[in-house]
Amino acid sequence: GYPEIDDVEDLDQYRPGGLHPILIGDFLDDFQRYKVEHKLGHGSFGTVWLCFDYWIHEWKAVKVLAADSSHEVEASEMAILKHFASVSDQELEKHHISLPEVRFFIDGPNGRHLCCVAPVFGESLYRIWRDYGHDREFLRRVCFQITEAMAFMHSRGVCHGDLRPDNILFKLKGVKDASWEKIWAMIPDPAQIKVSPIPNAFYPEGPGPHVPEYVYRSQPLVPPPEFLTGDIVICDIGEAYHVDEHVDFTGIPLKYASPETVFGGQRLGFGADVWTLGATICEIVREALPFGGDSKLDYTKHLEMLLGPLPEPYRSHLMIQHRNSEGGPHSAKEIPLEQPVSMKEAKFVAAREERIEKHGYPTWLEIRIREGGGYLQRMQPGESEDTFAPWESSFGNGYKRIQFQTPPEEADQILDLLFKIFKYRPEDRLSAEEVLAHPWF
Repeated sequence: GYPEIDDVEDLDQYRPGGLHPILIGDFLDDFQRYKVEHKLGHGSFGTVWLCFDYWIHEWKAVKVLAADSSHEVEASEMAILKHFASVSDQELEKHHISLPEVRFFIDGPNGRHLCCVAPVFGESLYRIWRDYGHDREFLRRVCFQITEAMAFMHSRGVCHGDLRPDNILFKLKGVKDASWEKIWAMIPDPAQIKVSPIPNAFYPEGPGPHVPEYVYRSQPLVPPPEFLTGDIVICDIGEAYHVDEHVDFTGIPLKYASPETVFGGQRLGFGADVWTLGATICEIVREALPFGGDSKLDYTKHLEMLLGPLPEPYRSHLMIQHRNSEGGPHSAKEIPLEQPVSMKEAKFVAAREERIEKHGYPTWLEIRIREGGGYLQRMQPGESEDTFAPWESSFGNGYKRIQFQTPPEEADQILDLLFKIFKYRPEDRLSAEEVLAHPWF
């Protein structure tokens, strides 16, 4: 297939059933309404474009979905939207939720694509800790707003299903009717890349009806301070479901997923959502994810290190999924319930004792939240130690170290909250409303 290009969608997805080929300057509809001016983002779902709406003379973000998923997404989103039918736009905005303003289909060489029109928002929260780790109050406010959004969705019987920093955006002000000059000033250097034919590809002719002649790097707007609000918005409900539906799986990545999502065998509900909220709070306040790893066994290891031996019914489900693994236990009955399943008990105990001896805390989560963290950043021209902020120090070789520390009292509160969220049984976790009432907020 095509080689990977940084910040560009997978070009092999330009095929029948896949992505719609779009060039800057195209109109997305037959009515000359939405003209494409810049590429904001992409994902497995499709691509997102900054468009000018010539009917109402406003800037909009338009998400164009892959053809294969368009009808399924439309059906699931329409089912969710009916639960918000009686809610005013003001009420949604107050609770930091944005639903599509306009939806329409377009036909192209790769099929029929759903387009969803929304306001233009800023960057996602994926690197919020690096940008705002020095501002503890701001991080706390962002976490509160995310929890408000989840509590409101739950009050309507709706589970988000895929809550994580990548799916939460910063809200901007004054963008929809900004002048062209101001918008161009917010667009980083727009990189246009010519697509060349490649041998033995799915479509060896290269750019043709299925593949665009050019592709563009995804670049969110970079707005000056007067456009920033400091507020967040949740705008992707593609994995949302009603709590009465029998849903036992969502597409959320492993590192954010609850045990019942990962191991299966039971219906998902509000508790699974609250778990993802806890993981999101971890990432925001300390760029730490307690349940990393690339496999279910890695995930289980992190889980047991934090919460103790894996209980039933998860234990049996894990064993069933891994019963054919070489040398592994073939039945949950082979390991007593009070012992971990991801490693030998002696290793489990030794690792815990080593953490206590080295750091003073038994779990990796406590270590990350209580101990400071930092990263290196290249110094800008003209920057010197005289211009450093209090959390910055010289590292040498043209780099500075950014170091953030959570005050001990706040660390106590954050950990108290997280340990009340991270419970094996969904019914033992705090509700979103109870999270809002937690002393940390």
